[in-house]
Amino acid sequence: MSDCFEGATAVVSGTNSDYFLAVSDGILHITKEGIHEKACDVKERILDLTSRDHIIAGSGDAGRFIISLDAGRTWSHKKLPASASAWSICINSAHMIVTHSNYQLYLSFDYGDTWKTYQPFQLLGQDQPAIRSICIDGSTLYLGTKIHSRYGGVWSVNLTNHHVKRLKHDRRMIASLLKRDNTLICAAGTCRKNLGSVDFAQLTSQNTSSITWKTCHATVKEACYLDLSEHNGYLYTTTSHDKQGLSHVARVYLSEQKIVPCTRIHGHGWRVTNHEDRFLVAGLYESLFSTSYMPQHVH
Repeated sequence: MSDCFEGATAVVSGTNSDYFLAVSDGILHITKEGIHEKACDVKERILDLTSRDHIIAGSGDAGRFIISLDAGRTWSHKKLPASASAWSICINSAHMIVTHSNYQLYLSFDYGDTWKTYQPFQLLGQDQPAIRSICIDGSTLYLGTKIHSRYGGVWSVNLTNHHVKRLKHDRRMIASLLKRDNTLICAAGTCRKNLGSVDFAQLTSQNTSSITWKTCHATVKEACYLDLSEHNGYLYTTTSHDKQGLSHVARVYLSEQKIVPCTRIHGHGWRVTNHEDRFLVAGLYESLFSTSYMPQHVH
């Protein structure tokens, strides 16, 4: 089964096996049967959506922040402290919300009414890397950078004592981070060469020098992996588009260290979310709702 929707920039799963898709003029609510309707209007581009319990939140261009406290039935529009684009947003179990600009983290404990600002790489001065992706586990924030030759990679930030340490040196863009149990997963790459990969490490030790990163192998070389999503052991990733303008949605098998393409869409696969084998990918020119067992699809 598959359904196509317009191009989108972000997507997240809801609490009722439903989905919320950020399109050009707002948020679409899509049921598990594929029925869709407009949930709210948004003028700015929403770059990421996240959910926790009954909360759904999104961040985007021009400092736009949106939030629903009732599983997507009603929405509030708010602003971040700066007008920059916020590429990533996350919520922890205490409902602390974290998003970011290039060099600042924004933390809210009251659902976006007020924000605290923190600059994790301030001590690096003019050589500090820009932030591209974040994910959170309790009071520990995991942070991925944009391309940076010296300080690029994956970092951890203790939001209680502000201790910052690097977990992985990587000159590529870390486009997405995902933490499940003790496993930290990153999707990375560049736009110029086929150097994309999905890497993962077990964070079972406080000694970062003992962390071993492993790479999942793919039959198709990709310039960049852009997003990650996991539900009940089903892990998906998306890619940037190739020379033909097509990108992949793929299943990731960490135990076998392999990536298996499921389908293709036109344009970058910006974001993906899933309920087990059912996924919805937000693509630049089209969005696809389907399962990993369908044949490859291109409009």
